[in-house]
Amino acid sequence: MTEEGANTTFTAALISDGRADNQLEQKKPSQLHSLPFSMDFNGPALVSKFFQTEDGANGLKAALFRGHLLLGKTVRAPEGFAFYAVKESEHSQSEEGEMRTYNVVDSVPSMDVWEYDEPPESRKKCLQNALVALQIANDLAN
Repeated sequence: MTEEGANTTFTAALISDGRADNQLEQKKPSQLHSLPFSMDFNGPALVSKFFQTEDGANGLKAALFRGHLLLGKTVRAPEGFAFYAVKESEHSQSEEGEMRTYNVVDSVPSMDVWEYDEPPESRKKCLQNALVALQIANDLAN
């Protein structure tokens, strides 16, 4: 996420249960989706209105986005962890290099991971491996 010579700052302190500050805890739970494409929009959306999903076999979900079939699966963060949605609030150049600041706008215990025409495990192995590594590190620390 950081580029060489870039400094990245995330605001919102973590507390023991893996959630961010009280402001986030009071919000209605959100759904977070990892989609296999990018859009020119970055922000909250009425997902339930414009992105309708159907539950299928073996925990898979199906959806259509602009006529393309997407297959998805809900991925849970390991116990004590959460997925965070962040928004860049500042981007500047200084003598030390590039500086980026991000604000945490939401946190969720699970998210839906989507791929075109195939189950998400086939191409999103890096996410699954990262979650396994977190769980192993957590188990070793305890």
